[in-house]
Amino acid sequence: MVRARVRTAPWRCHHSPRAQAHGVGVVVSGSFHVRTHDRVRDLADAVALRPSQDRITAKGGVITMSDQKDNQHWMVAQEERSMTFDVGVVDLPASYRYGMKAQAYNMIYVDADRRPEQDGLLIAPRLTFEQWAKKYA
Repeated sequence: MVRARVRTAPWRCHHSPRAQAHGVGVVVSGSFHVRTHDRVRDLADAVALRPSQDRITAKGGVITMSDQKDNQHWMVAQEERSMTFDVGVVDLPASYRYGMKAQAYNMIYVDADRRPEQDGLLIAPRLTFEQWAKKYA
């Protein structure tokens, strides 16, 4: 995946209605500001997340995700030419039953740019891709 400096990947949770999904991204050029959250539970119109990472990742750095661990992630390119090589591992036995149905491409777009609640959880409202793009793209 290639991103210019001002480009960003959407805040999103990954979701497969049939099976668990795991993925890894290796930064092959440039660097990214990476923020991830563990997916704690799905609510009617939001996802409860626990902040897990907030770091800069440069060439050679790895970004991983699974059903619950670091499931929600957001990456912002920090240099003009920033790229990741992404590998998805799918069709593994399901380990988590999602309460929210996925949108296009088995993703749930969320607005996770907010402060955590008193219990440390962040309640990220669900957005359509169009709503996300209007706010963040």
